[in-house]
Amino acid sequence: MQNAARIIRALLEIALSRNWANNAQLLIDLSKAIEKRMWPYDHPLNQVPTLQKDTLYNLRRHADEVEIPVLREMEPKEIGEMIHMNESHGSAVKNAAQSLPMIDVTHALRPLSNDVLEVRIKITPTFKWNPKVSTSAEPFYIWIQEETGIDILQWRSVLLRQTTTSIELDFVLSFEEELPQFLKIVSASDRWLGSGEEKLVPLEGVRMPEIAPPHTHVLDIPFLSIRCLDDPPLEQMYRGYVNTLNGIQTQAFWTLYHTNMNVLVSAPVASGKTFLGEMAIWYVLIQ
Repeated sequence: MQNAARIIRALLEIALSRNWANNAQLLIDLSKAIEKRMWPYDHPLNQVPTLQKDTLYNLRRHADEVEIPVLREMEPKEIGEMIHMNESHGSAVKNAAQSLPMIDVTHALRPLSNDVLEVRIKITPTFKWNPKVSTSAEPFYIWIQEETGIDILQWRSVLLRQTTTSIELDFVLSFEEELPQFLKIVSASDRWLGSGEEKLVPLEGVRMPEIAPPHTHVLDIPFLSIRCLDDPPLEQMYRGYVNTLNGIQTQAFWTLYHTNMNVLVSAPVASGKTFLGEMAIWYVLIQ
């Protein structure tokens, strides 16, 4: 049994490293089933050690289809009647449901460029920390997969502790073609069966920025002299260490010194960008 668990864990690492979504999901559930010695379709509260055997028996017999979020919202008396037991047993089931580690996942979308989308995910624990159930930390897998559910676009592993209120993750996704219709956010506990979900993220209303215009190439033009400032005191200030502008300065000079247009100058170190910035400042002061 121990060797089987190790083999499944090794296969899970391979699946995650190769971004195989379906395989990873299956192997996570299979590894937990082997470690917990229960079937993945068994009721999740079978894993909680605080419930008595007769309570679990009645729960499986009379409320096997009732999900954990529903049990959390029910009153102990309702749960007791549903499983044909008294209110104290219903309270024990409710407490067990509330202590099963689960999370709430919310998201926000932010287009960064025409082909890059940032997905910010906020993870909030939705369970009461019980030392008899949880250890020092609860590990969870979080990933984003494409609409077919075959490939994982990006994935993370997070640890929730007793003091954790929320965790924020940033996923930056690039798309070579148009955006898909939707993405899926998958969360899965690394220790508990039934503690995970898939959340659909529609992308129909997301508007990506337009494609940026191509970069301007450096033109083969004569270099300007410092006299292009057309201001004797200003020329005298720069004369001595700037007598002739280089190619980049010559090409960008007119726009920066004579207009108020927005300009992005991307150039190597020591290519004269500081001088160009000063020209933009002088334009404002002189005007």
